[in-house]
Amino acid sequence: MKITTTNYGAIVNTKNSWWKATLTAEKLNPPKKTEYKGHDNAAINEIHANANLSREEKIALAKKILNGETIKPITKKNDTKSKVCVIANKLIKEGLNRSAAFVKAWGIVKTATLQVKVAGVSFGNRQEALKRLKQYEAENINISLEREATNEYDNNAIAIIATVKDKGSYKMGYIPKTLSKLISPLIDYGKAVNATFKEVVGKYQSYHNYGLEVCVNI
Repeated sequence: MKITTTNYGAIVNTKNSWWKATLTAEKLNPPKKTEYKGHDNAAINEIHANANLSREEKIALAKKILNGETIKPITKKNDTKSKVCVIANKLIKEGLNRSAAFVKAWGIVKTATLQVKVAGVSFGNRQEALKRLKQYEAENINISLEREATNEYDNNAIAIIATVKDKGSYKMGYIPKTLSKLISPLIDYGKAVNATFKEVVGKYQSYHNYGLEVCVNI
């Protein structure tokens, strides 16, 4: 979203007054509301959800707005309510009624840590990569999430990257679609979502595949 001086007047009058107070303190004058030509309600609501930003953060963001810079909606990364809203809105778009969507979203966010079985582990050389990964101690394995918004098969895709200390990284698979469609918007909005290694499982018989389990922290 690009917020410029043409719509700032509407933004400061939408919900909170701290934007205007910040600019007044810094002697930065916002334009008149009559100059407003349209704005992105979702993004503005996201910004206004952060009235607890520090004074320095408010000033820095206000200056960016007046300079016409393109900014991402700003949210404290540990803002539970904001995360719930993002997930609930995604569920509503998929047809769930508002009440049920918020109940489900609260359940996901309050759980905080979800144990996930990684999808796509049989593709390419991933079975060999998992075989090697199994040899290392858990404390030497780091798991990172890589958003793939341009993935041709799933625009909600979130890849699982395993990195072994002093060895290198490899894409082990993906967050299952049923979960990635809910948490991909959180990543897109810059919210804190990360993962940790749990274990390499499977291969109990020669005809079994290896599997990978990780813990996703929302």
